[in-house]
Amino acid sequence: MRNITINVSTTAQLNAVLKTVRGGETILLAPGNYGKVFISSRNPTSTVTVASADPDNDARLFSLGISRSSNFAIVDLDIQRPTQAGERVGTVAALSIGSSRNVSLTGVDVMGSLDNNASNDGLGVVISGSERIAIVDSSFRQFRTAAVISLNKDIIFAGNTVTETREGVNISGLSNGLFERNLVRDMQPNYAFGDHPDAFQVHTSRGGGSSGLVFRDNVILEGNAGGGVGGFFIGNERMNEGVRHDDIVIVNNFYQGTYRHAISVSGATDVLIDNNTVLDSARTGIQAGININRVDNARVTDNLAPIFTTTASTRVVAGNNIDIWDSRSKVGTAAAGLFAADVAAGNATSASNLDPLAGSIAAQAGIGYRGNGAFGDLGSDGAAAAIAGTYMQMFGQDFAPHYLL
Repeated sequence: MRNITINVSTTAQLNAVLKTVRGGETILLAPGNYGKVFISSRNPTSTVTVASADPDNDARLFSLGISRSSNFAIVDLDIQRPTQAGERVGTVAALSIGSSRNVSLTGVDVMGSLDNNASNDGLGVVISGSERIAIVDSSFRQFRTAAVISLNKDIIFAGNTVTETREGVNISGLSNGLFERNLVRDMQPNYAFGDHPDAFQVHTSRGGGSSGLVFRDNVILEGNAGGGVGGFFIGNERMNEGVRHDDIVIVNNFYQGTYRHAISVSGATDVLIDNNTVLDSARTGIQAGININRVDNARVTDNLAPIFTTTASTRVVAGNNIDIWDSRSKVGTAAAGLFAADVAAGNATSASNLDPLAGSIAAQAGIGYRGNGAFGDLGSDGAAAAIAGTYMQMFGQDFAPHYLL
């Protein structure tokens, strides 16, 4: 296998090298701004890595596009893409991947304007018509939507941080997706424009239903959004047409907020909702809940939440859940007896406090979220790269079925 290191320091050099790669090259970018970079119709026989030469002084791009290409690893770059004059807000993307295969991004920090106003920004990453794409240990800050994932197969979005966005991760027409160890917090919805924000949203507006989706080990904190922020909203705008999602797994996630749809699944078959913690935040609002609607064959077990609802569903097994105190109905187990003071008061701040208190009924019964390693930041660049490599080896597996047996 070829193993060639190429150092570049200008945009012209980078573009020239990208046109000649055959496989096995590592392209190291000196600190500086490389503007718009576009990789088109490049399909080397083995992985080509594009990375910052100095991990303490990342190379910066205005945007990155990858189209009809394969076998690229993007490592430790910064991409900042504010909306430009004349561009329509919410449409342009800092990072786009289309009709491509075997692409990984690790330690990439993607930013909008950073003017503390997500409403004037575009999209973080758009992935469409692609296969075997992994985004790992990266961050998305200040965008209309952090990630749009549409009409793809085999997507991993793991160990990422999403902050100051109007929407989190929007998914449609996806076959086989793993979303784990992500931190979503401090979103900036624009309620005046009718935003209904969710950290993770699956819908059917394009490509029909999605299948084989696993959401696990994620942490969602509403923060000071000024209104409710949803957690996992598996919606279905085409239920009446017979379109359904299938094989949906939502396990071991932590949510704190004031939105009924902390975890909601509609129009799906074969669903598992297990070992999640759903808590209200300190802000006055609607009680958070776990909800299923027109679902067939679901298991809702070992969860903590103030509200559980089941509507027009069949073959539902629910058990070993704990109802958290609901200020509206005045029933349930007080959060103060289950969690550390900050979490029980609706102000989760420390990762170490997200687990139920030792000795509590939740801890003894194994109910609710348990910390399972790092989330939102997977550690050093070396550790993250190793984890990303492991994720790439997972492709070809079905992420959901073994949970559903």
